[in-house]
Amino acid sequence: MIRLIRNSAEPLHQQLYRQIRDELVSGSFSNNSYPTDLNGLKGGYSAFLAVAKDINDKGEITGRAVDPTTGALIAYLAVPVDNN
Repeated sequence: MIRLIRNSAEPLHQQLYRQIRDELVSGSFSNNSYPTDLNGLKGGYSAFLAVAKDINDKGEITGRAVDPTTGALIAYLAVPVDNN
């Protein structure tokens, strides 16, 4: 199970990356695990983040979002911010 601790010294993007990587490598990512909803972490960005496609070593996440005005599917790049 993925658990993000908002007040941890480890940034959220690093927690997310590390935990997903560890579960995939170990084979313990089960059907009962639920990924974190990135929409809860996106701040003021108005589009709905529909699908995450990739994450790199810097914690940057790419994917597809839905534009709330047009309904068009658009690409996004989520760049982690230091909350400290």
